[in-house]
Amino acid sequence: MLARVPEGSTVDTRPRPALVVAVLPAVVPALLLCGISSRVANSLEGWDIILSPDAADFTSTGLHVPSVIRPSWLVTFPNAPMRLLGRVSDETLGLVRQRLVTVLEGTL
Repeated sequence: MLARVPEGSTVDTRPRPALVVAVLPAVVPALLLCGISSRVANSLEGWDIILSPDAADFTSTGLHVPSVIRPSWLVTFPNAPMRLLGRVSDETLGLVRQRLVTVLEGTL
């Protein structure tokens, strides 16, 4: 999906690619989003997930350039209609979720 995902203290008004990691239970439902960046050279090996054109699910993502899913770049967003960009495979989504669980459990 495309969403205005802040990065650190930077608030960018342009929609950026983001991955819906989960729908959070709340009085007003929210989405847990994980940012996606085209700055692959800045990826953290063993943590970030690279989406390269030779990956099996790259075409279905709707991305136009090699990109990196950054599990450290999280934000909650209202569960409102947004522009769908594409999809990652269940395997890729599972990998993102597993990396987050690893940190939350303190096993990283």
